Amino acid sequence: MILEQLTITRSTYGPDKGRMSGRVKFSSAAGTVELQLGEEVSRAIVRICAEGIVQASKQVADQMAADVIEDTGAAPPALPPS
Repeated sequence: MILEQLTITRSTYGPDKGRMSGRVKFSSAAGTVELQLGEEVSRAIVRICAEGIVQASKQVADQMAADVIEDTGAAPPALPPS
């Protein structure tokens, strides 16, 4: 089976406001299967993505800082330990 689509959303109104849900769609030569994902599974997937989000954000910040330093000739500021 091939993953065709994965969607996770957070409800913004109504009785499920703030809760996450999702849908996943797989297909193969035999057909297509779509599943609804509940709150627990949706949150687990988002948690798995969190580390990648942090790494991507660091890479973007590093590149932006390097561009500013290159454009201005300024030395990078000393950052407090994280």
